[in-house]
Amino acid sequence: MNHNLLRAPTGDILSLLDWNSLLSGLTDVIHLEKTRETLGESLFFKDRKTIEKEYDSLDFFLASFETLYQEVTLSLSLLPPEKNHLQFEQYLQKSQILSLDDLNFPCNLLEIFLNLRRPLKSWNKLTQFSPDEGQLQSLKHKFIKPFRSFVDQTGKIDYLKHPDLKRTWEKVLEVESEIRQSIVRMSRSKTFSDALQYSEHDIINDRYVLAVKSDSYKASLGNIIAHSKSGLTLFVEPTVLREKSTKRIHLLAEIDEIKNRLARQFSDILRKFIPELSGLIEFVTELDLLRAKSVYCHRNDLTRPSLSDEFAFTLEDFYHPLIEHPVKNTISLEKSRKGFILSGPNTGGKTVALKSIAICHLFLHMGLFLPVSRATIHPVRGIYYFGNDQQNLDEGLSSFASESKNYLELLDSLEESSLIIIDEIFNSTSSEEASSLAIALLDEIHKKSNSKVVISTHHQFFKTHIHSMKEYVSAHVEFDVEIERPTFRISSGSPGSSMAFRIFELISSAMGKTNLIAQTARNIIDKKTLSYEQLLQELSQKQGELTRLIRENKILNNELKNQKKSMEGILLMEKQRMIEGYEKKLEKILTRARTLVSDIKLGQLKTPNKVAEKSHSIRSNIQIEKEELFESKNPDCHYEERVPKEHEFEEQTIYYSTTLKNNVLVFSIDKRKKEAVVHLGKMSLKCPLSTLRILKDKKKTKKQTGVWINIQKEPINKLSLDCRGMRLSEFQNEVESSLQDILIGNTPFVEIIHGHGNGVLKNWLRSYIDENERLIWDSSHGNDGYTKITLK
Repeated sequence: MNHNLLRAPTGDILSLLDWNSLLSGLTDVIHLEKTRETLGESLFFKDRKTIEKEYDSLDFFLASFETLYQEVTLSLSLLPPEKNHLQFEQYLQKSQILSLDDLNFPCNLLEIFLNLRRPLKSWNKLTQFSPDEGQLQSLKHKFIKPFRSFVDQTGKIDYLKHPDLKRTWEKVLEVESEIRQSIVRMSRSKTFSDALQYSEHDIINDRYVLAVKSDSYKASLGNIIAHSKSGLTLFVEPTVLREKSTKRIHLLAEIDEIKNRLARQFSDILRKFIPELSGLIEFVTELDLLRAKSVYCHRNDLTRPSLSDEFAFTLEDFYHPLIEHPVKNTISLEKSRKGFILSGPNTGGKTVALKSIAICHLFLHMGLFLPVSRATIHPVRGIYYFGNDQQNLDEGLSSFASESKNYLELLDSLEESSLIIIDEIFNSTSSEEASSLAIALLDEIHKKSNSKVVISTHHQFFKTHIHSMKEYVSAHVEFDVEIERPTFRISSGSPGSSMAFRIFELISSAMGKTNLIAQTARNIIDKKTLSYEQLLQELSQKQGELTRLIRENKILNNELKNQKKSMEGILLMEKQRMIEGYEKKLEKILTRARTLVSDIKLGQLKTPNKVAEKSHSIRSNIQIEKEELFESKNPDCHYEERVPKEHEFEEQTIYYSTTLKNNVLVFSIDKRKKEAVVHLGKMSLKCPLSTLRILKDKKKTKKQTGVWINIQKEPINKLSLDCRGMRLSEFQNEVESSLQDILIGNTPFVEIIHGHGNGVLKNWLRSYIDENERLIWDSSHGNDGYTKITLK
């Protein structure tokens, strides 16, 4: 028996891999019965070139998945799924005539190709199905156009749209109208009204009949065409309608004759294009399969692997497609390694892992992407899978006998490069004998071929011996001792303990059973064996903890990298926002400057005072934006918004002054007056404590031992400034000098008397203050001849 799944695989072996359930998501999408047959025959060895071509087709479809899926699905829906419709070319070869209904299928087939060849122009398989353009145009003019003139895509015939059918069909409609009118008159007549079972008519064998009560029937009413099962109702063709019904039957026969003649003509045309039509059948079958595969790969998030000429494979984050929220694992088998031996506790996921590896290799030859995040894989010539129970009751073989027979047959049919997957090798005999047989079997396999094995086992000697050989990768499934549950993760580098005693205890506890079976078993088992299993268990636990820490560190590292990138992105966006804000403000100032220049050239500003007023306003705006820009770039201006309490202030400490808009050094504190002497550069000032804020990065300075000069600066300007009679330029200088004292805290306010006059001084002053974000003006008591200016 050949156990190679790539050579006529048996359903029994594939059922071990849940193959039908796996492909149900694929077959459910397929439209044509013929495509389903093709899918069932598609599991065979394919070389790298063939697989790459199929993968390129999938990539093409998935690149425009939404659009192509809708267009292809809509087109295929025009074709009936039954297989017999695809056999029309066989009838043509036998010189048979297709009916107009049968001819609708090849017409739809041609139209599908014509409609889809543009969206499918980049499909790498399109050219192998495409008919010659000349032949295609000939079919279009000789068959599609005349056929579609009176038959729609559903196959419905419009008799009035074909000249030959129209003449006869109009006669049929005329006769039927006369018959219906006669029936209405008869059903109301005294002869029929009392005898009728109901007033509506029926058509039986192309004869118009009325339902007459059997006890009211008279021969004069007409001939009996049929009767009900009970015999109480007779279906009678009225005598007066017989001639018209016969005429109608003759006309319908003429219609059938015309349809047959047209069908013969169209069949003769198609008979000349049998090879082209056969190619189009292959086209829709292949397209149907490509659509189904693309949907399957899209829905299951399958990934295209990289193909390798070297016999090795790496499957990253592989999983079983039928498991919801699966634990994903990674396995790598290099060219120099002969196999992968997996051990560890029962219920730990060994069987699922082996099935998933087999599925990945089978999907490769099916032309499907793989259930992985990334993979490099080699197209092997043989895939062999042996489950953990190989008992054959049909042949009367025990589990061990059947397993031995299967391995001997494997050696006879082994391909040169094969992947052999065995779940729990020789698990039905004693561990020592099973281990020896397994080692000898592997030796024989590698003598006969360049094959690789993936095997799960519980045999202690076998997994220990394999672990000592560099040609094999030793691995185990992890078990979390803290939560006493398997993690289903594969850890490479060492074998694992079967943990049979502990798992037995957990199952007993879950069932509410209390016994000492596991403890008694521990006492019975050889101490050396028990120590070895405990050592493997501890080693597996330590390795699991190390793997978990590495995984957590990797996740944390990725999170930190993502956070860093996010912060960089936020800072970049904030910087861009600030730049755009300043650009808008500068553009606004430039617009005002350009307008001023334009007004001067046009002579719209009559006096020098007006020019001076507007130019000074623009210069002031530039200065304000400059100050804001440099303040926003000051790295030391990060302070707490709250007002500190008195006991929080310390001398020789740097604070932020909301009045001076800068960092200052507090030299001394007068808690009674609630003020402090602060140093700003070489200048010493008094500031209210309420204007100081604590820096987020609080800075202290070393005790200064030098001589400090404390300068008490008296206000140059008075609190009240009389500017009446001043020119605008002189007024502007006086105002700016007084405002500086307010800004640095020397004076709490200043009252500027400008008088009423023509309003030039007042208008400039208030406009200037409005544009300064730190100052506010007020005109009290309804006196518009002076303005009081304070800090906001």
